[in-house]
Amino acid sequence: MRVRSYVRESSPRQAEADRYGPDLQRKGISTFCDRWAIPHPEKEYFDASTGRRVDRRYALQHALEEADEYDALLMFHTSRSFRNRHDAAIWKTKFRQAGVQLVFTEQGIISGDPRYKIVEGFNELTDEISSDTQGMFIARGLRQKFEKGGVNGVPPLGYRRYHGLPGDEKNGSLIIDEQGRRTVRAIVELYLSGQQSAASIAMRLNAHLDEHGQPLHRTRLGLSLTKGSVEEVLRNRVYTGVTVWQPGTPEEEIRPGNHEPIITQDEWEAIERIRARRTTRRGRRPVGRVYPLSGPARCFECGASFAGDTGGRRGKRRLRHAVSVSCVNRRSFDMEELESQMAQLLTNRFCLPQDWSRGYLRAIARTPETDSTDGEAKRRRLEQARDNLRNLFIWGDIGEAQYRRQREEIDRQIAAVAPPKSPAILTDVRRAASLLQDIGALWSHPGVAPERRKEFIEEVFEEIQFDQYGIRVVLPRNEYKPLVALAEASRGGNGRGDWI
Repeated sequence: MRVRSYVRESSPRQAEADRYGPDLQRKGISTFCDRWAIPHPEKEYFDASTGRRVDRRYALQHALEEADEYDALLMFHTSRSFRNRHDAAIWKTKFRQAGVQLVFTEQGIISGDPRYKIVEGFNELTDEISSDTQGMFIARGLRQKFEKGGVNGVPPLGYRRYHGLPGDEKNGSLIIDEQGRRTVRAIVELYLSGQQSAASIAMRLNAHLDEHGQPLHRTRLGLSLTKGSVEEVLRNRVYTGVTVWQPGTPEEEIRPGNHEPIITQDEWEAIERIRARRTTRRGRRPVGRVYPLSGPARCFECGASFAGDTGGRRGKRRLRHAVSVSCVNRRSFDMEELESQMAQLLTNRFCLPQDWSRGYLRAIARTPETDSTDGEAKRRRLEQARDNLRNLFIWGDIGEAQYRRQREEIDRQIAAVAPPKSPAILTDVRRAASLLQDIGALWSHPGVAPERRKEFIEEVFEEIQFDQYGIRVVLPRNEYKPLVALAEASRGGNGRGDWI
């Protein structure tokens, strides 16, 4: 039996700050394997994502993609798999159709087995109710904290949470962080001078060093200030000593907070007047467009990020260098030119060699020829007979010895049926090889939406670095490095696929 495991934590923060949850799951799965003499998992799939949704659980999706490589997927508890019945029904069916048996080790449940169907359904219902109830209590707790003057969410720059003895009424409230407060005050004073923009403030404060040569001003995460981090300070009303419920929405509420203000009310009103004066001037209007390369785009000189922008008389799409970073490459780049270069790169450097695709087809073609219609029909009849036999045993109509004897005979007949060489599989492989060969043309095809190009870029590439000469370095994500290495080898290279 080929066994793999699946471990899930609710969020990346919980997975990194508290490893007891994942370790507890691993230990439970290991104990189950020892108890029932099952091989320990040869591979683990790990997700740090909410159980209420599946679209962000890439490890679970990867486990389904590799379903033909193993027989059973062990999960510690039903609550670690799905927290709503709709997703549970869909994904359990997908794994079952792919030939993978899901097992919940802590509860001893074999998913899909009629003997456990009631217990499994009950656990799915209780997991969903527990998740909904927990969400309700969290929402009410956040509301109660707001009504008492507390600030929800991550403390902004200049504050930190107070943690005292159990029972201390100040626990969880915001207190001043002196180093962050100095940065906030420096931002406010420079902005109130009326001579500085958010970007110029970030550049100016980043240049301030202490006597040891260390930066005096940093963000809450210890990074260099940017235009965005400065604007975040100038837009946050929490600094005036208030707490805000659902800011920026029609349900927004403002109440006095129980924390010390860093910005006075007069200063806040002056900041608002400056921001209003600067943002109501005539100029270009923002246009909602897609910038496929903006996610992994980085400066070849300084490593700064880029943001999508629309400008010029014709409203061209551009990628704009981070303005808060001083760099010889700080400018805007024509998006169409960069996309054209990406098409050339995909055509010339990021495609599989023809002999590889032909070799893959030859390997599949070596499968013995069989009549796919008759073979598949016979296989279905035998599998149905095996299911009926199992039901007779479960209902008590036949004994264990008879069940085992007849089950072995049916399994022997199923194994004797040669696997059919499906024309659909060959068609899919040919189409996949063709797509890889034509990836550059597909990138430029007018029928491909910009959103799909963006999804492709963010899926495959870690970074795309460029300067005034265009794209200079492309770094694929780890899972695509073997493909890049293969493509490079076809051109006479001998790299590992780390970069092009």
